[in-house]
Amino acid sequence: MSSSCAVKLEPHQAAVFNRIRIWHVLVPTWFVYAAFVMGRRPVSVNRADMSAELQLSKLFSGNIDSSFLAAYTLGQIVLGTTVRLLNTSSINLLVGGLLMSAVSCIVLALTSNPWLMVVAWFVNGFSQAVGWASCLVCVTPWIGKQERGTVMGLWSTNMAAGGFLANVLLTATFPTSNGGWRRSTMLLAVIMSVVGVVAKIVLAKHPNALRMLSPHQLDAVPLVTQEDIVRAQLDRDGQALLGPSNGDAAAGPHCAAATSMSTWQLVCIPGVAGLACSYALHKLVRYVLTFWLPFYLAVGLGYSAVHAALVAGAFDFGGVAGSVCSGYAADGFKGGRMRLHFCVLLVGGLMLAMCGFVMFEDVFRVSPVICSAVVAVCGACSFGIDSILTGTVLQDFVERQRIPSQLAAISGLGGGVGALGSVLQGPTTVIATTSGDWIPLFVVLQVCCALAVAVSVVPLRLERAVSERGSPTSQLLL
Repeated sequence: MSSSCAVKLEPHQAAVFNRIRIWHVLVPTWFVYAAFVMGRRPVSVNRADMSAELQLSKLFSGNIDSSFLAAYTLGQIVLGTTVRLLNTSSINLLVGGLLMSAVSCIVLALTSNPWLMVVAWFVNGFSQAVGWASCLVCVTPWIGKQERGTVMGLWSTNMAAGGFLANVLLTATFPTSNGGWRRSTMLLAVIMSVVGVVAKIVLAKHPNALRMLSPHQLDAVPLVTQEDIVRAQLDRDGQALLGPSNGDAAAGPHCAAATSMSTWQLVCIPGVAGLACSYALHKLVRYVLTFWLPFYLAVGLGYSAVHAALVAGAFDFGGVAGSVCSGYAADGFKGGRMRLHFCVLLVGGLMLAMCGFVMFEDVFRVSPVICSAVVAVCGACSFGIDSILTGTVLQDFVERQRIPSQLAAISGLGGGVGALGSVLQGPTTVIATTSGDWIPLFVVLQVCCALAVAVSVVPLRLERAVSERGSPTSQLLL
């Protein structure tokens, strides 16, 4: 816990709080979101064997991914409406989405009808849309402002770890040929289901549901007491419905007095459109690498299905290191006041790494080890950019604009626009590789990286202006 919280809790209270948040919040949600990520991989990892068995064209194979991403985008846009209609807790929504994703994987494994695969993957995309937001709702009340970067940096490794585990599981458990991809996908779905059921049993709601104060409430001005929590009504996630007089930190996004802005008003805020468009371009690059690297390694470089999956797994392995290290490095860069500028350095590293696919394709063809190293660097930079851009950069931005209550709304807007980049990854890949040569694709990805920096010029200028004034970025309460 943060030091500010520790002085306000007795040692035994702090020990109980930490035990609950580690074993009943952070660890279960880490595995849940890792399972969500695993549920996205069967098509990309098994693309070559699926295409050969079912005689799928590259275009149709890309359409399966596009159906997933279109549904994922739609699911994010209507998530607020979905929550209101279902009127259920974030834990139920989280577990329900994971179980539905597992069912979609089972349908994919059992069917040989290509159009039913498209439908199953569309349902999977819609189910996956609840994962990230629901996890954040679960973990945020348990994390103090002074420790947010460290905790979330470690927790967000679930994205890369889930992808790596899926690559290994889908290729190492059964032979990928002769229908082995179907059995491995079924096994993955079973694991996802088990994780979902266990999470439903062990996950804890908001600290208020356990008659405990959250770190936000311990830091609130005016002071929030345990008696306030006991007297207050709880919402569906277990948070006490406190009035605005208890402070924004305590009331949080559930406060009835919290103001809201329309989508157009958010877009008109200087820098919001730039951040959203930049994220869309970065997401296009990351999703192309995520979904198509195994296929490129197998078809473009001639690797076996197993070797292709393992080398592609270096992207996620590097992503784990990138997610953790980039947060520490960004905090130290210019005193933590220029995190978006640090992202630009990571973009440069990603572009240099992708030059390897353009200039040293023959070397990669005979040396999977060198190829794995370059793929790992790509993963570290790509996941590092994603982690910072969707986390601390947004926190710094809303603080500079003095609109901290709009953090979730701006994050959702960025995620919705960013999802367009993931939808376009399929057509982009197919068009860029029409000639059968993969080098143009990596050139296109480098151009996208450069454009992502160009569209960020407004938020970059805002960040530099604050840094030159020498005003340190304070912690933001979510």
